[in-house]
Amino acid sequence: MNWWAKTILVLGLATLASGCSSTSPKPTPNSTSGASETATTALPTAEPTRVPPTVDPKAPRARPSAADQATLATDPLVVYADEVGSTLSNGRNWPVVEVVSYNLRTGRIAGLVRVGEVGEFAYPSQVVLAGRMVVMNLEKRLVVANLDGSGMRTLFAAPEGFTLWTIAISPDGATVAVGVESENLADPSLSFLAFVDLRTGNVLRRIGQPAFAAVGLEGSPGVRRWTEDGKAVRVFGILHRDADPNAPGATAGLDGAVTSSVAGNERPGASERFSTSFEVSERRFACGFGLSYRRFAISEANAQVVGSVALKGRTVLPQRWSPDGSVLLFAAWKLTSSPSHPGGECFEDGPPAWHSWSLGGIKEVPDLRALLQQWDGPRFIDLICNGTPTPMEYPLNPASLQCDGGSNRAPATLVIGGKPIDQIHQAAVVGFID
Repeated sequence: MNWWAKTILVLGLATLASGCSSTSPKPTPNSTSGASETATTALPTAEPTRVPPTVDPKAPRARPSAADQATLATDPLVVYADEVGSTLSNGRNWPVVEVVSYNLRTGRIAGLVRVGEVGEFAYPSQVVLAGRMVVMNLEKRLVVANLDGSGMRTLFAAPEGFTLWTIAISPDGATVAVGVESENLADPSLSFLAFVDLRTGNVLRRIGQPAFAAVGLEGSPGVRRWTEDGKAVRVFGILHRDADPNAPGATAGLDGAVTSSVAGNERPGASERFSTSFEVSERRFACGFGLSYRRFAISEANAQVVGSVALKGRTVLPQRWSPDGSVLLFAAWKLTSSPSHPGGECFEDGPPAWHSWSLGGIKEVPDLRALLQQWDGPRFIDLICNGTPTPMEYPLNPASLQCDGGSNRAPATLVIGGKPIDQIHQAAVVGFID
């Protein structure tokens, strides 16, 4: 399972309302299928009997020429990470990932970094940009490298018995926030959040899980993104197995302060829980409530509530903020009474109706593709699968780009701003460099 799908599932999505035609949860744009990991399977604590690894390589990309690599320092780039193979060893798939820097001026690949082997779990969505360098989470250590792969070094290593789960880079590219969890997933109180200096690798601040529990955040602290002033990160609770998905968000500062991202008067009622439907921008936080996604609240960084959304007889799932953080796109399905489903309700099947929230009110979104093209402009991400552009029934998740079809899926054509640029297998767009 990819990292983003793992995050969604372990937060408790499987316990919430589902589609009317199935007892399984309705998929969201942030969940994927055909992945190799299982959300609730603990990592082994002892090395099992070794078996010969089975390698599944795809054709590697050619290394860029010296002339192309020379453009990495100055030209506009899109950086994406693509899983190009894996090694099956001791019952676990160990992905191989290529981090590609594509020159938007020349239309050529200018940089290539290849990571992932048995014992070092690489995944496309666990690669982030730090200026014109990349930081990669290999589960047991963070590594940093130049876009051409040179200068690779270990930035931070997980303590014995721990695993690195989530990472985010500060706006100035100087600090990495990393969520660290107990390897066997059994005791979230052991987990912690660390702020690491990108230049030296020094830990600037370590915040243990009890500080998050004190503001109502259960589970292990997972990093979503930094606040726009670069002084704090948005954090959510990673829950496993049978944990209650009552996990609001929090904000954790470089100064060690931890505060709830949800105001006290917008916490769940007696018959509700926090749901997993929340989205974070640098400015605002949207958090859903209830087993059937009946409502969500929007709060500022200081937890001041600036809006609340509920539509009669419908779900309301926050999905994506506009680039400036002023408009929130959300999905709405009709709800039907169904005693056999969790919460006594189920979603209608098929794509949702799309709406947007802003301080000016709620509006219907008649054309999702047109809205996203307007928001993203030349950075609009699209896929072509089997010669056909993907239907824009949901926003594409930049952290999980692939065609349907599980392990037998065909390669996709990655399209940026209307221009096809490369064939990908299972990829994530890491970011753009001007």
